Amino acid sequence: MSKRPHITGFLGVFEENLGRLKKELKKELALPRAERKKEYIIKQLKYAKQLRDTLKEVKQAVAKKCPHCGGVL
Repeated sequence: MSKRPHITGFLGVFEENLGRLKKELKKELALPRAERKKEYIIKQLKYAKQLRDTLKEVKQAVAKKCPHCGGVL
């Protein structure tokens, strides 16, 4: 399996999207339990986790690393 180069041009857009998604989930969870949309919350949580993991992976791949120890600078 070949590695594709990571595209970082839209990284800021995806970070903003994740932040907005978190705010929406907090607002939904602030509602009384009987008024919450369970399917919506589950779907959005899955998407938020997937987006978070993707962002973490891309940031880690493009981070500058020390040539000696390989640690993040």
